[in-house]
Amino acid sequence: MTEEQKEYEANRLVNAIDQLQRSGIIQPCRIGDDGRPQPVEHILQLQEEYQRNNHSSNKQRRQQQQQSDSDSD
Repeated sequence: MTEEQKEYEANRLVNAIDQLQRSGIIQPCRIGDDGRPQPVEHILQLQEEYQRNNHSSNKQRRQQQQQSDSDSD
């Protein structure tokens, strides 16, 4: 498959997902505190969730790195 074909198929997929969302068949969600999907009303909710998760992941990585550094001393 050429790069142009891949791009064409990716655009078709994006358009199909957009149509499903606009018709209400699918809805963007985030994972709630209880582990269940919770619908989002605005894209900013997804961005906030991403930033929160990314921040906590980075914090965990730093703590693990510091611990491994102190273990090697």
